[in-house]
Formats: sequence, C-alpha cells, structure tokens
Amino acid sequence: MAALLLMGALAASITCARDFSRHAGGAANAVTVDSVTPPSGANTADVTITVKGTNFAGSHEVYVGASACTGVVLVSRNLLNAVVPAGLNEGSYNVTVISSQNGTGVGQSAYAVVDPTLIEVSSVTPVEGVNDVETPVTITGAHFVAPVTVDLGAFALLSAEVTAAGNGHGNSPVGAGRGRV
Repeated sequence: MAALLLMGALAASITCARDFSRHAGGAANAVTVDSVTPPSGANTADVTITVKGTNFAGSHEVYVGASACTGVVLVSRNLLNAVVPAGLNEGSYNVTVISSQNGTGVGQSAYAVVDPTLIEVSSVTPVEGVNDVETPVTITGAHFVAPVTVDLGAFALLSAEVTAAGNGHGNSPVGAGRGRV
C-alpha cells in the first residue's frame, strides 16, 4: 500500500490500495533484453537481428552501441527485429531497446561486430574422418560470422553454424573421402 501525506494548514493522510509497481512504467513492466540472434555480424553489410526480451510495447528504438538500428519491427511483446547498419567498428556492443511505454532495457555485450576479411582458423577437429560416415567437425578460430559456409576440400560442411563461442561447427558429408583437413 502506498500512503500520501499532505502537509500544510490541513494535514491528512490518504492511503491508496493500488500497487503502482505492477503497472506500466513500474519495475514489473520494465523492458529487458535477454538475447540477440544472430549474436554477431559482419561490418561489411547491414545485418537483421532479432532481439528477445520482455515487455516490448508501443514504439521502439534499438541501438547497437551508439548506432541507431533501422527497420525496427515489433513482432510480439517478447521479440523485435531491427537492422544493424554496416560500417561499425569491430568489437562487442551493448544492445539497447527504448520502449515508448516501458522504459529502457540493455543487453550487455549482446552483439559482436566482426571484420570477415580477418578470418583466422587455429584448429580443426577431428583432423581425419571416414568417408561413409557423417562426422561432426569443429573449427576453432576468430572472426567467424553467421551465416557461414565451410568447404572441406571439394565438399561443403553440412549444417554449418557459428556457435556462441564464435567457433564453426558442422558435419562432413557422407562420401567426402578420406584424408586430412
């Protein structure tokens, strides 16, 4: 319960039964930013991201660092789409969502911008596979950006993806042949 005390010549106490923390603008309705998909993108092109969080309502602004995103679309109370502009410096950025109704939420270091011209591969495991079995392959390195295409010789890695740790992962196709990577 909230109480209001009026001061002056006539003092009175008024008690209000409404809990304002549970209504628009209160802490219970504050915007949160829980995750961003994809978690990274190249600085050479605009990248569409999906922001997952809570209490998205009204109109929104989305920022990656200090850069305003364009094309912000409210998908649901928990999802927003936005376009990160090309040309940001490489690095890790906070993602900020400003809601016209529920305030501001920040995802700390929620999005990384990478320069895909600097891709580095430090290891590939396993280094050998059998040609009649689909084999999981992990590629460790830096500057990988989703979506990713990986070729092992003349064969494309199946289901190639960039993991949250920034590594490449996928499966070598059946029939890729035997040999070292």
